[in-house]
Amino acid sequence: MAKKDYSSLSKEDLLNVLEQIEAKKKYGLVWDEERVPEKVVAECRESLPVLTEDKHKAINSNEQDITHLLIEGDNFHALSVLNYTHKGKIDLIYIDPPYNTGSKDWKYNNDYVDENDTWRHSKWIQFMFNRLTLAKNLLTEDGALIVAIDHNEQENLGILLREMFGNKEVTCISIVHNPRGIQGNNFSYTHENAYFVYPKGDFISPIKRSEEDYEWENLRNWGGDSERKDGKSMFFPIVFKNNILVEVGSVPSDDFHPEAAYEVLDNDLIKLWPIDNNGIERKWRYSIDSLSQIKNKVRLEKIKDYYQAQLLKDTDRPKTVWTDSKYDANIYGTQLLAEIIDAKFPFPKSLFTVKECIETVVKNKPNALILDFFAGSGTTGHAVLEINKEHGGHRKFILCTNNESNICSEVTYPRIQRCISGYDFKGKVKEILLEKKINFTLIKRGNIFAQELEKLAEEHSAKYSEIKKEINGQFFRLIGIKDIDGRRDGYGGNLRFFRAAADSFVKQNANKDQLRIDVSQRCTEMLCLKEDIYNLVDEDINYKIFKQGQRYLAIYYDFGGLQLEQLKKRMNEFYGDKILYCFTLDPQGLDITNFADWENIRIEPIPQKILDVYKRIFKIN
Repeated sequence: MAKKDYSSLSKEDLLNVLEQIEAKKKYGLVWDEERVPEKVVAECRESLPVLTEDKHKAINSNEQDITHLLIEGDNFHALSVLNYTHKGKIDLIYIDPPYNTGSKDWKYNNDYVDENDTWRHSKWIQFMFNRLTLAKNLLTEDGALIVAIDHNEQENLGILLREMFGNKEVTCISIVHNPRGIQGNNFSYTHENAYFVYPKGDFISPIKRSEEDYEWENLRNWGGDSERKDGKSMFFPIVFKNNILVEVGSVPSDDFHPEAAYEVLDNDLIKLWPIDNNGIERKWRYSIDSLSQIKNKVRLEKIKDYYQAQLLKDTDRPKTVWTDSKYDANIYGTQLLAEIIDAKFPFPKSLFTVKECIETVVKNKPNALILDFFAGSGTTGHAVLEINKEHGGHRKFILCTNNESNICSEVTYPRIQRCISGYDFKGKVKEILLEKKINFTLIKRGNIFAQELEKLAEEHSAKYSEIKKEINGQFFRLIGIKDIDGRRDGYGGNLRFFRAAADSFVKQNANKDQLRIDVSQRCTEMLCLKEDIYNLVDEDINYKIFKQGQRYLAIYYDFGGLQLEQLKKRMNEFYGDKILYCFTLDPQGLDITNFADWENIRIEPIPQKILDVYKRIFKIN
């Protein structure tokens, strides 16, 4: 749309135009950013965030294994650093932000927000907008965001997400996390919500159905837009033998029209076209390539006098209402946390709620990177470890949380440490040996199913102190119960612990060269984080060398360039992928010709790219 030119209008006419614009109805959120600015945002324009590592809290179980990250500090600071180290690298962000209940359980600008605060909702929206703006930069092109929320800010959050992520799908699901309900004057809330923000199209991973829930449905399309003309490339023959699909044909010319829906060939072969019982040429539901990949899920069945190709439906799309008892936050959140650590945390999520939210997005991404910048009790980290154990893969998590009320030091870190390394435990542990959905098929199999249960219980009797049957909602479960007096095994993996502490940040300096020197001297941990290389193997006055597997990182701080030859000699001794971050005052970067005789090494300048990121996100000169 062409931009209107108002330059020739009189003052009176301009006022009329302004009145017309303001009279138009608007859809979206409007909040007073100037009235309730967030201090942490303004402070970052004066002190640039950096990270420092607490090496005493590192967990090094196996250098070849993956390394997870835990960052203690304000999540705005952490997200600022991640905008340099992890821009465009995060596959999934899962967050459970403060719900803004008005019960003084959330602070804004270091003050608790209560229900009488006139700007309560405006503060919350500003708080979330500031963080989501930074978080959005971190997502990969096909990255997704999940935000848990209750009724206090659900509507506002939904509008905010649709405004900020207009190019993505936004779906809100309901999860029954408290079947007992929260008592109030009117309704008793049993559920909370989770917003899924994800790329448009076929993205969400289907879930596996239990065998008794399998369905067979017509492979031929029907209904609207199902005719041959609506998808010519999906009109082709398929060939069966003994009701098994053995061949997928090719698309004929437009002027070819089969005489019948099927044809019996030699050797008991049957060729079938997507033509319905009324002789109308339709199309298959899958293309040639897609159908060729799922041939084992297609069968031929004769229904009355007609042949029909049927497709096995053994997966399903996740529903928008989750009701299983495993989402109960008391049993699988509070009680589970108490089993792992001797500390309390208000309203931790059920491990299964978080696990299944994450699985919905990254189950088929074995190397996914998952971020939670409202980490709280660490359920997200625990869930990622559990997913890797169950499905295999090397998914990594980055957790960010502050240490208000010692949350990080007494809850988040101890939980993750014990989940990785194992912990002493005395008590009963339940494990699901069998889970079946209660339906008509299961009921029909009554006696046979009972015999299968007895056999399964007998096979596991030596491993468990008790085996019990239970019906919970729509599911029948066979539960094995262990008495443990000893140690529970950990999931394994490594962890690095960082702090975003304001007293270690780099102060803005009118002298740009001095600012570059200050940032370069303090960016070591950020570079280790960026390259995922942490183990110090060599250092001198003006450089450090780190190693992770067969990858090497060198950081050179010598502002006079006196030790560059020494560092080159040392780095040329190593074999593998090598990266050198080298200080330079020149904002244009390094003269690469100076490093021509370095062996197999990538050269990166510091600190200008870091300063460029901060200039963009903090709007500083």
